[in-house]
Amino acid sequence: MANITPINTATDTPSSAAARTNANELLINNEVIVNNTKLSGVVSPDTAVSLTGTETLTNKTLTSPTVNSPTLTAPILGTPVSGVMTNVTGTAAGLTSGNATQASALKSATTTVNVDSAPAPNVGQVLKATSSTSATWQNLSSSTGYNLLSDDTLGVTGATLTTSTFTATDNLRVFISVPSSDNVILEIQFNGDTGTNYGYRLEDGSGSGSSVDGIQIERTPTTNGRYVIMDILNTSSIVKAVILESNQYSGASAPFTVPVYGAWNNTSSQITNITLKVASGSTNFASGTNIKVYGI
Repeated sequence: MANITPINTATDTPSSAAARTNANELLINNEVIVNNTKLSGVVSPDTAVSLTGTETLTNKTLTSPTVNSPTLTAPILGTPVSGVMTNVTGTAAGLTSGNATQASALKSATTTVNVDSAPAPNVGQVLKATSSTSATWQNLSSSTGYNLLSDDTLGVTGATLTTSTFTATDNLRVFISVPSSDNVILEIQFNGDTGTNYGYRLEDGSGSGSSVDGIQIERTPTTNGRYVIMDILNTSSIVKAVILESNQYSGASAPFTVPVYGAWNNTSSQITNITLKVASGSTNFASGTNIKVYGI
């Protein structure tokens, strides 16, 4: 017959177990039984044991345990050193710092808008809904119908300023501002084409060029500031026709205006970037030179 003895936590020290503090423990043939379940291994209160069956642990500290599919009731987890939260549900109301590394959708009050198909935006574009569940980057509409496509400024003196690549439209309007600079003539090129594929004519007949490497916007070198407005027909299949007007100014002196007509002999692609460069004269134009491109 088994020797069944309640453990006296004040006096008993079984050979196979340290003294226990649970009133529901029994010592049966030197084996510790808790709530009708046998504990194996060392059962010191400070040492983890191998539990058989189902146990409820209350206010216990487990050090490096291996636990399979536990049910935790209102646990305080502290600061885990690792973990995978793939199947965790709930809200993120308590997350106050850090950044999400990837978000593929935007949540509205009534639906989720997928943005996975939206490519990287160009300058001036906004995220615009294409349906109730999707959105893409598109040009921002304006009251005049023109949308800003690029805005580039020269940070130091230089001989060239090339716009960032912009989304092509069939009609372009370009604004060029050049502060007072070295004594130069400026010209325009498109899409990095430096070949002799351009032609131009100044309206007053003072200058023209055929099969040249750019469209000149003035006839003689000047240190004056310039403000240029340029309209471009940008249909892919035809020669790109250009109409521009350059206003040269210096203080309160009467400005000098030069209308210019030009063409780029390209019938296979649309203009997606513009280069302003020094055609002749001294080497540089001033920092602060700016090109804004609008499209419709």
